[in-house]
Amino acid sequence: MSDYGPGGVSLGDIDVDGKLDIVTCNSGLGAQNRRISIFRNLSSGGKLSLASRYNYLPITTPGKCYFTDFDGDGKQDIATSNGNDVNAVAVNKNSSTPGNLSIATTPVIVTASLGPFANANTDYDYDGKPDILVGGYYNATIFRNTTTAGNISFAPRVDFGNAGGILISEDFDLDGMTDILMPKDNTDIYRNTSSPGTISFTACADMFKSYYPCATADFDKDGKADVITYLSATGAYRIAVFRNTSSPGLVSFEKVWEQTLPSSYAPLITINDIDGNSSVDIIVSHQNANMISVYANANANGGFIFSDRMDYGTNGNATDIVSGDVDEDSRPDIILTNYNSNTVSVIKNLIAVAPTALQVCKGGNTIITSNITGASYQWEVNTGNGFSNISNNGNYSGATTSFLQLNNLPSAWYGYVYRCRVGNKTSSEFSLKFVNTWTGTINSSWENTGNWSCNILPDGNTDVVLNSGTIVLNSTGFCRSIAINAAASFNITAGNRLTITH
Repeated sequence: MSDYGPGGVSLGDIDVDGKLDIVTCNSGLGAQNRRISIFRNLSSGGKLSLASRYNYLPITTPGKCYFTDFDGDGKQDIATSNGNDVNAVAVNKNSSTPGNLSIATTPVIVTASLGPFANANTDYDYDGKPDILVGGYYNATIFRNTTTAGNISFAPRVDFGNAGGILISEDFDLDGMTDILMPKDNTDIYRNTSSPGTISFTACADMFKSYYPCATADFDKDGKADVITYLSATGAYRIAVFRNTSSPGLVSFEKVWEQTLPSSYAPLITINDIDGNSSVDIIVSHQNANMISVYANANANGGFIFSDRMDYGTNGNATDIVSGDVDEDSRPDIILTNYNSNTVSVIKNLIAVAPTALQVCKGGNTIITSNITGASYQWEVNTGNGFSNISNNGNYSGATTSFLQLNNLPSAWYGYVYRCRVGNKTSSEFSLKFVNTWTGTINSSWENTGNWSCNILPDGNTDVVLNSGTIVLNSTGFCRSIAINAAASFNITAGNRLTITH
């Protein structure tokens, strides 16, 4: 698809229909081409379909868009970094409804330090409202969210640090507070010491020397956010992964992996589980090489083992890169902007990935944990008609946390698929499978609930497993499927039957 000199690209569910829309920031020649474009996602079942672009004009040349519900109405408002002569962040209220885009034309403006590069949005002082973080040339700035009754507003700026750049927010030391990584600053990381209504940070020692941090992910599955960086070298760039060795109150890292890139331009990097092995992979765009590379995280059980580089061609030199499931097939795709060719490209993920089966009992409970972390979580379920957001109710709790609790599960939910959307990324998928295994604890009677692992009789939505012992059915029984081990003897008495529904 084409656009007007597209630079930054972002993914967000702007019209609240459960699908990731594509949003680009454009800086083509002429004021009319310096605009934000939204391509509403119409995809389903792996077939990519995007509506015609919806445009609105920013206050100046836009850099990149970020999505946060600033006013608590359940819709992602759009915050845009604007450089050049204005040096500000514009927040446009989102009033869209499913299938209809409606973005306020008059933004709320917060003035940053000279030349904001990007902003990230999270609740730094833990007062229940997401704030704005901006990286300028000389420092970092936070605007505390003071919104009331739907009227978006922010407190005066709080500056800190000696240099800015593209900033990263993570709770690096797992003390429950979101810290800030400042790539251009000699101290790199600032620990969050804020309290409700008061913003404050404490500088940590230099962690990455001459490396330039650009993304975070829990590569080794230890619950801590590791950092991927790049470093300029003679004739090429190198990327490296630093393992997070922090503990509450103490931030520390160690380098564990490094690779030389086939490019003399700074890489663009994004993170996602491309191959579906429940471990996050590294995706690199080589800006002057007309290609991207994927380094697959080869250790599904934790660690730092990455595959050799796998290269894929692109349509021109990419100016930005993100990853997310835009074609609704439950696999993350790769989206690129190409400034020189005025195009936005979607590289479709063709890797076949089966959801992880969760064996549960009818009426039972279970917890699903997202395998990726971030600042915001939204669990989704696919009951057969595509993924939709989950809300807390009698069967679900923790719908917007990293853990989803499922309670009193109906066996009719067999095959329901769950995933967690974390920012622009989606976790691995999990499917419900109702299983009841014969234990024979009491006697040989199928009808005795004490003989079953679930302490309940199988029904037509339950997979039955008979591993050993003698089992006698003295009535009409039901199951979805049945697996009989050689060590088991299964008998149906005269006049009775077992109905297998699948």
